[in-house]
Amino acid sequence: MQWLQEKSKKFVKSFFLTAYLIVGLCLRPVYAVDEKRLWLPTKYNVLFLDLKEAARVVEALEHCKTVLRGTIDIDQSREDHPIYRILCRKHDGRSYNEMVDGLTFKPLTSHKEINVEEIEARKLHLWSLCEEAVKSKVKLIKDMEWVTELPVKPKVYEEAKVHFVANFDAKDGYGAPLRYRAFCSFGPEDALSVRISPRKSD
Repeated sequence: MQWLQEKSKKFVKSFFLTAYLIVGLCLRPVYAVDEKRLWLPTKYNVLFLDLKEAARVVEALEHCKTVLRGTIDIDQSREDHPIYRILCRKHDGRSYNEMVDGLTFKPLTSHKEINVEEIEARKLHLWSLCEEAVKSKVKLIKDMEWVTELPVKPKVYEEAKVHFVANFDAKDGYGAPLRYRAFCSFGPEDALSVRISPRKSD
């Protein structure tokens, strides 16, 4: 009877171990990255599986809801050390680039929580820089007046990319009406580029 008891104990132990593994696998989160959102230049196609792993690592991060795009960052990569750039959408709808080490697959992007007040303050600050830059470009025309409601809200707002589009009217030296559209683009470190073009309608 002792052998039967030992066999029963082993069976019970094996049963609970199997159940534990099954439950663990069921509860384990699954991150399925859409391969169509990943792209590499032809010469780097051999790294596609590594890019896919980098995207999977990013999508598993707490602050990443969905991977939007993924590729290799050629500027930061070396021949023997690729760096991947994964565009991710946060839970609040904003998107950002997560850089991933191609050898260790560790995320390289630092994160800090930004509250709503700080975001709105930054938007106002960037718009003021845009407005000042636009006015400096058209200082020779008269009676400049913004048509777009102020303060202008950005068309695109990301951590490293902010775009404003705003319409304004003015007059030339003879008093003839002028209609323009201004484009302000902020890149990394809030580097600003401004473009102004005539507009036909609002």
